[in-house]
Amino acid sequence: MGELLFDFERFHELDEEHVRLQTRKWRLFLTSVIFTILFGLGAIFFATAANIQAQHSYDSLLEKANELYATDAKAAALLYGNAIRLSPGNPNAYQDLLTQIKSDNVLTADEKSQIKWVLDGSDGAGTTNEHVLKEQNPTAYAQIAYDVGVIYYFGSQGDNGKPSAVRYLNDAANSSSLDPQKRELAARLSKIASNYELFLNGGVSEGGASSVIGNDSFTPRQFWDELVAMSDGDLVVITGNTFVAISVYGEVIYQISNHADIFVRGGVTLTEMQTQLDKIAAGLKTITPRDDEEQEFVNEAIKQIQRAREVAATAAGNVLTPAGGEKQ
Repeated sequence: MGELLFDFERFHELDEEHVRLQTRKWRLFLTSVIFTILFGLGAIFFATAANIQAQHSYDSLLEKANELYATDAKAAALLYGNAIRLSPGNPNAYQDLLTQIKSDNVLTADEKSQIKWVLDGSDGAGTTNEHVLKEQNPTAYAQIAYDVGVIYYFGSQGDNGKPSAVRYLNDAANSSSLDPQKRELAARLSKIASNYELFLNGGVSEGGASSVIGNDSFTPRQFWDELVAMSDGDLVVITGNTFVAISVYGEVIYQISNHADIFVRGGVTLTEMQTQLDKIAAGLKTITPRDDEEQEFVNEAIKQIQRAREVAATAAGNVLTPAGGEKQ
């Protein structure tokens, strides 16, 4: 009786019109599902094609920029910038530009502007390329920040690049992905660069106060200790670059040659400076330059060691003790 009642209540479902209606609904459902799948596949296809095209354009821009840089650096820099606008999170364009800039181991004013332009450029919404790269690829950014900091520090003429190097060296030093030895070198370079003016004033600021980093005053003695620590060990292995290794040695030679009097007044002895110069001379002999230009840097550094020895000896001989007025 229950089954008979069920059939009586639903007899219309066996009606031909009802069957046609249900069939039509089923076909519409299947059609919508098929179109949804087709549209989804089409979206994936076109997105993939767009990405392939964008990557092709990106790679083409880099290829042209790399070929052009030697003859027209400014035009090449524009191509690097265009590639970065296509994909600011891709590190390749930044790395290629830095490779070109580092090729002669000298940072010109134009090259410094190129670095600033590609890093500070934005997507139109105020977000810089540097920020996008840091967010999307922190590991690559850490290496780029290290390279930028080093080329600013060592590649600039005189001491002009030290202030610009600080921010990038700090980012490299605080990275968890960068090689620990590079992080340590970046930290020491940053500390020296950020306190360089203080060192030149003998460890005292214009207002008469010492600079404080943590709990330590940045005195000429501390500056010297940082230089010694920075140049200790196998620098080619530590830095991963022969030019940077030569530059670190050259930095110590330069500071002794130009500021031995500050070191002596800060308590650094002539023996300490001579001993460090001996270590640097030995270290330079272990470096195998990559090309003739680096060989010239090594030769020049070795020549400057003798001048640094003479300057140090002169500075030590000219400094008087506060009490007796006798030469040190």
